[in-house]
Amino acid sequence: LPLAAAPGGDGTSTLLPPAPPVELPALRAYAPPRPATTTLPNGLRVFSLADSSSPTLRGVLLMRGGQRAAPASALGVATLAARTQREGGSAAHPGPALDAALDALAADIETGASLEATAVSFECLAEDGAAVLGLVGELVASPALPPDALALAQSQIVDALRHRDDDPAAVPGREGARRVYGRGSVFARSPTVDQVAAVTVADARAYLQTWQRPDASILVLVGGVDAARAAALAAGALGSWAPAPGQPAAPPAIPTTPLAPEADWRGRSFLYDRPGAPQATVVLMSPGVSLADPDAPALDLLAATLNGFGGRLFDGLRSKDGLAYSVSAGWDTGRVDHVGLFAAGGATAKPAAFLVGLRQALADPTGADPWTRPE
Repeated sequence: LPLAAAPGGDGTSTLLPPAPPVELPALRAYAPPRPATTTLPNGLRVFSLADSSSPTLRGVLLMRGGQRAAPASALGVATLAARTQREGGSAAHPGPALDAALDALAADIETGASLEATAVSFECLAEDGAAVLGLVGELVASPALPPDALALAQSQIVDALRHRDDDPAAVPGREGARRVYGRGSVFARSPTVDQVAAVTVADARAYLQTWQRPDASILVLVGGVDAARAAALAAGALGSWAPAPGQPAAPPAIPTTPLAPEADWRGRSFLYDRPGAPQATVVLMSPGVSLADPDAPALDLLAATLNGFGGRLFDGLRSKDGLAYSVSAGWDTGRVDHVGLFAAGGATAKPAAFLVGLRQALADPTGADPWTRPE
């Protein structure tokens, strides 16, 4: 370790010995709680974790599908269907009636679609679990899907699409994914305004009937109910739930697509001109690993050492070199059946110097050598 210089009383400097190495305390043993599990006769898997100190019950019903499952003829239907499902309510409790029932219970139900699943999440007092789970069961078994609820969801998403490039920093990540995965890939598709506006109630209903089924779903319950009570609540609210008429006996597989040919993206640079922008958003992107990769935990830990206050990128490119206000790097390992992407970058007024420094930091990600200012 280098010696540190300290000023003496007479103006001279005295060399101090290096500080002793820091001894980290041993980590305490930790045994995570194990949820109780059961499977209903209709195939719905139920996971519950009791918390006797909590007066509430929180839960989520996850159903396989998501945005990956949207057909090319109806891009955006997963998000539209989820929003319409909640806004429109069920046959027994149309939208306003559902809102009133939840208000009376001080409870909440929300729906949403991610890349690979549709979720119905809820929270209520534990004593109201049967009533709220019953409303969840109604939503998935008999959604109303009124046209005005779909029109509202379409207007919201169309507005978001029209403003998605207002922030230039949002463009490189989206467009980079389309290059590496391929423009038609289920991992990088982005609907247009016209495609969202063309989705019909029939499209939304067909999507929900295909993908919302008990044998491709899991229910997670956490809070003030024990395992027996959780199983009883699930059976009472969702035990009679079945696939829609005409659906196959087994749930469909989520669509997947391969990476684009390497010649389409490896070693290439893509420029999206934004005249008048005070900074350039620079992103390096490549295939990473899947969640099932044995290196995924180590890469997550490595990303934590690169980012944030004290991180290699933050301290070097931002604090020492002043090349960017925000900079980050990390591996997307959120999928089991497909690799995520590695992305590193930031917004800078000096993109050339920023790229030199970024490559230098990634070549020595542990920061074993002193930071060297890029020329």
